[in-house]
Amino acid sequence: SKSLVSFRANVKFEHEGESLKTLVDELKHELDVRSIYVWHALSGYWSGVSPCSEEMAAFESEWSFPQPTSDLLMVEPAVAWDAASFH
Repeated sequence: SKSLVSFRANVKFEHEGESLKTLVDELKHELDVRSIYVWHALSGYWSGVSPCSEEMAAFESEWSFPQPTSDLLMVEPAVAWDAASFH
C-alpha cells in the first residue's frame, strides 16, 4: 500500500540533475518570487502516513481500514467480500 514515508522530494521531482529545490531557488533569485506554494493532500495520500517510516514516527500513525456499515451491507452485500471496495 502506498503511504507517505518522507516530506523530502523523491527522484520523481528531479530532472537531469535538477531538483525541486533548484527550481524554487531559481524562481526566488532570478524572478524575485517571494513565496512558492505547494498543495499536497496529506490526509488523502493513498493510505495516509506510513507507520513504518522512522521519519514519520512522530505522527504515531497506524493502519486502519474502513468497514462497511450494516446499512450499506443490507443495500449492497457484495462490498463485504469485494476487496477493491474497502481495502
